[in-house]
Amino acid sequence: MTIENDGACPDTASGDGSGLLGLSERLAPLGGEVRGTTQPPDRFVLVADLPVTGGAR
Repeated sequence: MTIENDGACPDTASGDGSGLLGLSERLAPLGGEVRGTTQPPDRFVLVADLPVTGGAR
């Protein structure tokens, strides 16, 4: 899954995190990963990858 915003705001949050670490921790045991990158001038792209297995449909 890829999510791209249309204009990132400066980080003004005053908390312990954004939840991306938690998402990464949940995907890791399943072979997945989360990546976030910034792209000029004000874009942020989030990619969450999870391998597809031949299980349930």
